Amino acid sequence: MNLLQPILGIIALTLALLSIYNPIFGIWTTLASAIFALFSAGKGFWLGIAAIVINLVNLLIFSSTMFIAPGFAIFAVFLILAQIATLVILVKRNTS
Repeated sequence: MNLLQPILGIIALTLALLSIYNPIFGIWTTLASAIFALFSAGKGFWLGIAAIVINLVNLLIFSSTMFIAPGFAIFAVFLILAQIATLVILVKRNTS
């Protein structure tokens, strides 16, 4: 599992960077990136943290129009809360 953690962190970081440039599927890519970042505790911890921060910046700044789309604001809030929950779980798993 020690070898897998940095690989999962790199995958999470790559998906987070790709989600910035992909306007249609970028929102779903941030969710996949958060899942990979969740399992990157250990040696890939900082890669997972960087991926989550990039996801939050993407959702809050670059994808801000999703908050005004009809019927999409609740899902947008869910995506942001999922990123924050992933960040908390990742930090908790790394400290224990």
